[in-house]
Order: sequence, then structure tokens, then C-alpha cells
Amino acid sequence: MATQSERVLEQAIMAMLGACIDLGYDVDKLAKKAQVLVLDNSKYNYVEQPMPSTPHEAIERALSTIKSAPRI
Repeated sequence: MATQSERVLEQAIMAMLGACIDLGYDVDKLAKKAQVLVLDNSKYNYVEQPMPSTPHEAIERALSTIKSAPRI
């Protein structure tokens, strides 16, 4: 059974992917790139503690972290 944190993060990911589909993005390409970034230990792997309590908070935190990441 999933924990509350797992449900929150899964719901946030589903909402982000749904928004990408609605905006016409190639979600297959997006998912592959995200998987590569995870495997490559990229600058986008930073995760804050404690875990967010709502999907909205998870999205806001991720957006803030991504926007503040140094660009190559």
C-alpha cells in the first residue's frame, strides 16, 4: 500500500504530465528525458525534506527548485 507521501507525489506527476499532454507536448520524449536526468545524477536531482503534504505543494517546490538550478 502506498504511503501518503507516495500518493501526493504520484498525483503531482500525473497532473504535470496531464498538463503537458493538454499543452501538446510529446510526453514520451519528456518521460525519456526525465529518466535520463535521473540516471545521469543531474543538477535536477535535489529533493527537499520534509516531503510535501499536497500535490500542489510538490509541484510548487519542484518548480521553484528547477527555476533556481544553474543553467549550462
